[in-house]
Amino acid sequence: MKIEIKEMPNFHVAYVANLEGYNVDKIEKAWNKLCRWAGPRGFINQHTKFIGISFDDPAITNKDKCRYYACLTVPEEVQNEKAVGILDIKEGKHAVYYFTGFAEDIEKAYARIYSEWLPESGYQPADQPCYEIYISEPEGNPKKFEMNICIPLDPL
Repeated sequence: MKIEIKEMPNFHVAYVANLEGYNVDKIEKAWNKLCRWAGPRGFINQHTKFIGISFDDPAITNKDKCRYYACLTVPEEVQNEKAVGILDIKEGKHAVYYFTGFAEDIEKAYARIYSEWLPESGYQPADQPCYEIYISEPEGNPKKFEMNICIPLDPL
């Protein structure tokens, strides 16, 4: 498992919440709503980062209760609106794992990071949610992903 320790920047993001589990179809609805809001405002361009925040561990939380935010970076002056929320993903030290695979393999990747890499790393998870930075859109197969999984860290 190749994981890099990186200093990640602060990301100012607009988000749409999906509070109905890590279901790809429901997550896709959140993304569609976010992009319908962002596109006409000119917020989607070559510099935009598309980020998913996963708040819950489906091994602990009921799968239909897991929370996920579809996010994209926006200028600092953008504030909350009725259609979207605004938040800052804090800068800091992160474990960054490059993942390419299918939706059903994402949970396994997180499990490996936490059970295999983290105990031997000298770090513990920081009190912030994990997030995924999507590198490319799934082409030809909407269930296949290329992303960096980012785990905020604190030293032990």
